[in-house]
Amino acid sequence: MPISIATNVVSLAVQRKLGKTTAELGKSFLRLASGLRVNSAQDDAGNLGFATRLTTQIQGLAVATRNTNDGISLTQVADNALVETVGAMQRIRELAVEATGSTKSSTDRYALQDEVDEMVAEVTRIATDITYNGMRLLAGSFTGMDFQIGADAGDTLQVSFAGASTNLVGMGVAGNSMTVSTTTKASRTILLIDSALDSISAIRSTIGGVQNRFESIINQIQSLSDAYTQTRSTIMDADVAKETALLARNLIIQQAGVSVLSQANLQPNVMLQLLRTQ
Repeated sequence: MPISIATNVVSLAVQRKLGKTTAELGKSFLRLASGLRVNSAQDDAGNLGFATRLTTQIQGLAVATRNTNDGISLTQVADNALVETVGAMQRIRELAVEATGSTKSSTDRYALQDEVDEMVAEVTRIATDITYNGMRLLAGSFTGMDFQIGADAGDTLQVSFAGASTNLVGMGVAGNSMTVSTTTKASRTILLIDSALDSISAIRSTIGGVQNRFESIINQIQSLSDAYTQTRSTIMDADVAKETALLARNLIIQQAGVSVLSQANLQPNVMLQLLRTQ
């Protein structure tokens, strides 16, 4: 190789190599500091878009989990209310059975009727007043309600609850069929209340099925979210062991490069020494 004073070709080559090593060190520092292998589009343009879509899905599934948990809370409110409805109906049945006894006087039956009316009023109150976030759950109007249970449009579950008001479960309008003033009417009330209890049991079965489905959906969402998270981690996260090894290697190369560069910069001195000998 010719020796030149004007252009130090060796020094330029060493500088170029040293610059590349310094740039690699910068990447290693950034990856170790952030914990990410992909910190910008230039790191892995092909997989960055895929990782972004995975992040969108993961975040959407997190919201879907909250929505589904809201659905579980709603079903619990409805079911707990119906427990009280069943209790009130069971008490009406007890009073009707008591009223069928021949030992009861008309006065006794009127007293029993007063309590029956109170229990009927409680059944009506539960059906009309129990709400979740302003929505009446047991009045017969909770139909065709959509719950977003996934990350994408259309991932919905439609839920409907039958009404538990007195007229809808066979107790008559405002419960006017619940009378125990005579043994005949009390016996009829027993039959009607048994049918009403069957209706409430059917509603509770529907609510229980919906709640179980919500819980199953949450399990599915969590499994899917875990899989997406693992895939995104494979794409985006830095391999700390690998980056640490590269960091140590490049630090050594950088130090060697600096030393070599200082020697390369002295190459023109060889020509000066030759000139001095002339």
